[in-house]
Amino acid sequence: TKQSFPRNFFTCETPLLAEPPMDIALEFDYKKPPSPHPIPGEKKPSPPANVARDTFALCIMISTLNELAEFFKDNHCNGIKG
Repeated sequence: TKQSFPRNFFTCETPLLAEPPMDIALEFDYKKPPSPHPIPGEKKPSPPANVARDTFALCIMISTLNELAEFFKDNHCNGIKG
């Protein structure tokens, strides 16, 4: 969730996000619905098309955020790499 994303991501000291594993679509082919569903956290299977879409979106977001963070660090951190 956006609440769990670090607010200090664009700082000189914060490390880049870890790239997801190559088999993420195989490992996470389910969703966990939040409360107030009958069984919060229960693993519900996702259709393959949704898994592919979600995996693609996640990989693009992480890659883009890392590129933005690298740009910030290159232009504002005097060579400090997080």
